[in-house]
Amino acid sequence: MSITNSTPPPFRISVAPTTSNSSSSPSLGTVRFHGRVGATSGEWYGVEWDDPARGKHSGVHHESGQKYFDVRLRDSATFIRPTLKTLSIGTSFPSALRDKYSRSTSSGQTTAHPHSHSKLKLEMTDLSLIEKNLEDWTKLREVGLEWASVNGEGTELELEEVKLPNVHTLNLSYNLLPSLASVSTIASRLPALRTLILNGNRFVLLALADAAAAAPPPPFLPGFRSLTTLHLNSTLVEWPTDGEKKDGERLFAGMDMRDARLLVIARISSLRVLEGTAITKQEREDAERFYLHEAEKVAEGSREDKFPRWRTLAEKYGRLPPRTVATDKTVGGKEDVAGVSSQMSPAELKNVVVIGLGLGGTNAIEAIEKTLPASHRIVVITENEFAYFPLASIRAATVPGWEEKILGDPKTLFAKSSRHVVLARTKVVELRLRSVIVDTVHSFIGFTEELCFDYLVYATGSIYNFPFRPCEHTKSRDEILKLLRSFQSQLKAANSILVVGGGASGVEFAGEIAAEYKGSKKVTLAHTAKLPLITGGWKADVTKKVKKQLLELGVVVEANALVDTKGLHTGPVENQRFDLGNGRSAQADFLILAHGLKPRNELIKAFHSEVLDVEGFVNVKPTLQVATKDGSLNHWFAVGDINNADPTKQAVWADLHGPVVAANITSLIARRPASKTYTSGTRLGVFALGPKGGAAQIYFGVTGGKWLATMIKSKKLFTDEFEHNWGKQ
Repeated sequence: MSITNSTPPPFRISVAPTTSNSSSSPSLGTVRFHGRVGATSGEWYGVEWDDPARGKHSGVHHESGQKYFDVRLRDSATFIRPTLKTLSIGTSFPSALRDKYSRSTSSGQTTAHPHSHSKLKLEMTDLSLIEKNLEDWTKLREVGLEWASVNGEGTELELEEVKLPNVHTLNLSYNLLPSLASVSTIASRLPALRTLILNGNRFVLLALADAAAAAPPPPFLPGFRSLTTLHLNSTLVEWPTDGEKKDGERLFAGMDMRDARLLVIARISSLRVLEGTAITKQEREDAERFYLHEAEKVAEGSREDKFPRWRTLAEKYGRLPPRTVATDKTVGGKEDVAGVSSQMSPAELKNVVVIGLGLGGTNAIEAIEKTLPASHRIVVITENEFAYFPLASIRAATVPGWEEKILGDPKTLFAKSSRHVVLARTKVVELRLRSVIVDTVHSFIGFTEELCFDYLVYATGSIYNFPFRPCEHTKSRDEILKLLRSFQSQLKAANSILVVGGGASGVEFAGEIAAEYKGSKKVTLAHTAKLPLITGGWKADVTKKVKKQLLELGVVVEANALVDTKGLHTGPVENQRFDLGNGRSAQADFLILAHGLKPRNELIKAFHSEVLDVEGFVNVKPTLQVATKDGSLNHWFAVGDINNADPTKQAVWADLHGPVVAANITSLIARRPASKTYTSGTRLGVFALGPKGGAAQIYFGVTGGKWLATMIKSKKLFTDEFEHNWGKQ
């Protein structure tokens, strides 16, 4: 969320104390009106103050007698000028976090204080100048940002740097947070969070829509799922004791306060304490039965959307018949290799769960689908509503029109008649030995929060800078298209681009930009070795061809360069000169970081960290089974970038992981040992330098230049094959 001076009411503000009273806390309020008042000149804010003692009226102008807005507490409002120097609309959560827990920036700039005395505007921190101390952040157990003027979760790019894996307590009391949905987004970045303190905030209501309501209720707040303690003191959300009535804000509009408390308890299954009061076993049962009662007032077709825990609780309390077939269609008709009849309903099928829909996961799925007996089905779980094709992502971020070519629709991965399913926009929040816990219930196919499996394929891939990989928090197709088009526009506006990293990604990006803009931009490639690609073990003939073509395209190739990129991000930067560490420097107003690939290992690390190697990749056997001393995870496989079978992380070899896994799963189902093994191959690669250039190193050590690279890769970047894989419906 981003608040600006053009944001319509309501929104939250703080007003800093005067100099003579600087030790006092700022005054917090909600702007409920913006415009002209009576016969006065200029514009005004109508503010409802959290502290009613600061107020003078209830939204009525004293001279004209006209009412401009409503308030929740009588005589808690005043009119103030938007130009008041001590007024602030606050800062984002990541910015406030950096303010308190990170070191100063290397350039000497500092983050704006949340209680800035500037005129009303959004104070944004230049992320490229922030020195992130992520190592220290990972050690944090408690984060306290009381009175920090936090006004929301911030932008997608800001959230990218929030890495707080061990924080169990977060205090966001007395801030400018607009809604519980915003808080949920923040909380979702803290996987270990158990205690959330939100005292002194003012939130938009969670309106509970019934069957007759025109507007649907808000979605479930996934960031609250693992909470055990929630504090909402002084928020105007109040929970009465038995027989007591209070005039507080209702968290759920149109409901008795006792009922509202019950719904909060029922919605958050892990909650143990609410407002300092322990939740008893009986109160939880009462809450869950009440939740079911409210859910059953809603038509079954939309019940799951409005009450996400309905099916889980209905099964718990015997309000559903035993789960039956999700569709009357059956599959197959032959006996499978294990001797089990394939004339089975979906509810009877055994699951092969695949987590991730990158290249490794997709190739594994394609291979498994061909050999999997009819007793089993593939269940694909992906956080995104799109598949992302990294082999063409550089061109998609550079050349308008290409952004559509690198996105696949998960719904088309399998044919409509297939027994296999894809659960898009679904996140695995926990791994268990024989099941996964997800954040979204798919009741229409008989799934609950816990999905059991016979076999698991872990294909979570790697974390890499955008656009080589999609942004971590960009989950929808529209969002990723917007980001890619924004990147194209920013690149077009730039004059001087510095690409840091002389591996395949850096080389191809420098070549792509230079080929697209044909000398109209200065492109500098900084790499640590004498020649680009040389540290990757490629033949000298290939590295020389690459350098020669880059120079022909006008790229300045800086060898033996070591650029300090700590705290920097890919994207526009203030026009500055970068020290290359080789006695030279480069001027740039756009920076591309083409290094720093890391494994996406959070889930498996939390479950069984001993299976990771020193770099964080998953140790696998030659059979690509996850390696443990006791063999307890022989039914788990890891494919693609996440495993340590291929130090080179080349797509050409990741393609071969799938057939190995497929053969071994089939063997295990038939009660035979997994015997098919994988051996990493020699260096094979094609480096595209624009659509008509590049160099290649193929089988038997054969190398080639522009013609060979263009014929194999450069012209289409394998997008025709990608499109074919995603067109099965």
